[in-house]
Amino acid sequence: MKNQKLTIRITNFEKRQLAQEAERRGMTQSELIRSLIARFPDPKDSVQNSSHILMRSIGVG
Repeated sequence: MKNQKLTIRITNFEKRQLAQEAERRGMTQSELIRSLIARFPDPKDSVQNSSHILMRSIGVG
């Protein structure tokens, strides 16, 4: 469930890069950012993350 909001400051150039890449991939800018974050290693000692690990271990997600 998405229940957190993140506000960041980026340059006009970075905003154009983000918009262009999201459009190229056919996704929203938020979807693109989430897809990049999904590539990060799982956080250590995260209780909320335990279900995510279980889902991966059984081949879901």
